Amino acid sequence: MDQQWDNTNTARLFPVEEKKKDSWPDEKGGMDIDGSEFWLSSWHRTAKSGVEYRSIAATPKTDDPSARRNFSGVLFRVREPSSEKAPTLEGNLELENGKKVSLVGWERISKVGNPWVSIKVEPYQEKSKPQQEPQQQQQPVQQASLAEEFDDDIPW
Repeated sequence: MDQQWDNTNTARLFPVEEKKKDSWPDEKGGMDIDGSEFWLSSWHRTAKSGVEYRSIAATPKTDDPSARRNFSGVLFRVREPSSEKAPTLEGNLELENGKKVSLVGWERISKVGNPWVSIKVEPYQEKSKPQQEPQQQQQPVQQASLAEEFDDDIPW
């Protein structure tokens, strides 16, 4: 019996075997966003700060050349995944009309030892900033008078 997979809102990236030019992507694959198919490409980059990331481009799969345009995004490595099964990559992709989607990914190794990336597409969520704990109100410190503070029997 054939098993049917629902690939809606998923993506996958595989290494490019023979990169003939530096401008060619490091990884290529496919993506589905709400039933629309895209070709997906990624380039490994390093920011001036030293942070490594993947610059990504998604192109609609269509026969109409006028409808082909690249949508861009980025995937960063998660610094400290919360568990062994937690995503190792996160980022976003900006589509037409300013619409964005969030991406979370897992770097995988196939049964035959080939690396690949599995990506889940989710509705865009602005990354929340860590909330600062409310500052405790400081109680006024009662200061003793100088006479009380230095009221001891030691003569100077």
